[in-house]
Amino acid sequence: MLNLSDFFGPLNISNLLIFFSFVACCEIIGYRPAKLFIGKIPYFLRGAIWLLGMGIVVFAYFLSHYFVPYSFPTILFVLIVLLVPTVKYYIGEKGLKSLSDFLRDNKLPLFIVLLVLPQVFVKSSQPPYVWDEMSYHYISPYTLYFEKVWDTGVSLYLNLPRLLDTAFISLFSLTKTYSVARLLQFSIFVTFLLTAYSFLKQRFGIAMAIAFFVMTFFYRENFLLWSTFGYVDIGTTSFVMIGFISFLDYFLDRNSDSLKFSFAFFGMAIGSKYSALTQFVSFLLIAAFLVLLRKEALILKSKKLLAGVALSLVLGGYWYVKNLIVTGNPIYPILFGCRLENCETISFGYTTPFIISNIQAIYSRIFLDDKFLQTMLIVSIVLSLTLGLKKVKNMVLFILLFVAIEIILIRNITGYDGRYFYHWATFSILILVAPLAALKEVKIFQLLWNKIKKKAYHEI
Repeated sequence: MLNLSDFFGPLNISNLLIFFSFVACCEIIGYRPAKLFIGKIPYFLRGAIWLLGMGIVVFAYFLSHYFVPYSFPTILFVLIVLLVPTVKYYIGEKGLKSLSDFLRDNKLPLFIVLLVLPQVFVKSSQPPYVWDEMSYHYISPYTLYFEKVWDTGVSLYLNLPRLLDTAFISLFSLTKTYSVARLLQFSIFVTFLLTAYSFLKQRFGIAMAIAFFVMTFFYRENFLLWSTFGYVDIGTTSFVMIGFISFLDYFLDRNSDSLKFSFAFFGMAIGSKYSALTQFVSFLLIAAFLVLLRKEALILKSKKLLAGVALSLVLGGYWYVKNLIVTGNPIYPILFGCRLENCETISFGYTTPFIISNIQAIYSRIFLDDKFLQTMLIVSIVLSLTLGLKKVKNMVLFILLFVAIEIILIRNITGYDGRYFYHWATFSILILVAPLAALKEVKIFQLLWNKIKKKAYHEI
């Protein structure tokens, strides 16, 4: 007899060893495709390469389940097969050294993360207690032992993009506990924050970088708590934001490799949740406009760009190819129905419609009705547009354009629900801290910061 209580194991040494071994394998597997098929890895993305490896691992695991049941330790064979052509390259290119250098340069945010790890471990070790976790994000013991292969023709939930869900299942098949899956999403969230911190520190200064990190990490919406749920919204938002930051790097510096990485991470986002589709389309429209405006049409003929687009399909777009083949509708069950006998559709009646009368309510919801933050966002927009810092002004205008296009795309499909639009909250935090970029030019602030940092490291 199967008992759910047998699968509520907490994080322990053996589970942590399995988890970190999985992450290490993903890091090695992702490094070679990133360099060979996309291009030079921007420094701020160095800590996020393991996510690309995870996407490749999940794709292989997804394909394997058409032939092999979950009860078989398929993930071990997938990892071994993918490690064979990548581990020698990783060692030869000194991948571990570049990663350790990146982590050493970001010791301060990592120290902040360490402070909350005990709480994260406790929350991760809790049994599933949010409805959608056991509805379809996590696998049940019964499914683990008795499902033979994919049965995507009858279940609404199995026709949704399931990149993160499948990653959860791969770990669950090894550990028989949900706690490791929770830890995986928290790690994705931290990876996004480290990526953003590194990018902002390089581009806009340490003050803006640390302010964004701290405000996002301890945001009132409690991203930390959501990152330990079985919901995939935080993981999806993290992919969207890494893709957005990569695109922002291209926008500010015309780094074509960053544009290619954007395709990869947005591919992972749409492979995780349908809500990322409009963000992906917003990115595509703005990217096409910039390429044409800058007369960089040659980039469209780049073999590496085509490889980047192909990698976005491997990292998440294949869910839509599968849906097209199985149901006749690549975005089923959102729009257009399907050709199956019993077609279910997702209702968004619980969301707040994007109409004029709801603008204030939606704006308030982003900040959890915090009037001070609502006011400061307006002030920060005005300051960013008038301070005379071109990079800051362009970034804020770029964010506003991105959101405006997304609203136009989605307003007749669904309404506002907080967890579907967490990227708006992170955009808002980015705008709130944007005026701090002016401090990059103030040398006395930098000297003071160096003294504080030196003292903190000495105490550690």
